Amino acid sequence: MQQAARSVGPERQVHRLTNIEDGNARAQQDFDLIEMLRNVIALLVDWPECLNIRETRRGEDVTFVIQLALPDLNHFQGAHERTGESLRVVVKAAGMRLKRRILLEFEAVDPAAEAPAPAPPEG
Repeated sequence: MQQAARSVGPERQVHRLTNIEDGNARAQQDFDLIEMLRNVIALLVDWPECLNIRETRRGEDVTFVIQLALPDLNHFQGAHERTGESLRVVVKAAGMRLKRRILLEFEAVDPAAEAPAPAPPEG
């Protein structure tokens, strides 16, 4: 049984993101990855306003520290940790494509500390 060869038009070509020497291009890729993580995680948590992602670098390694409200952190670091591991798989695949090692860490943030203090009563 023969399979027909598929031709891919120019509008559907996949551009490989390998061997990029331009620092601006790498910074843009990291920004895109942060935005992707922010959008996905915001859909999974109950306190999206407490979501914060910061980036740390060591050579070619990049670590994204994801800060979540404590109740939301339990979804990512619970007994089975499936959600956190699934995100790590996606980010690791993106890192392989970019020829970088990308790690995820999760931290808790107190949502009460993030809220502004109530105004004192007048009177």
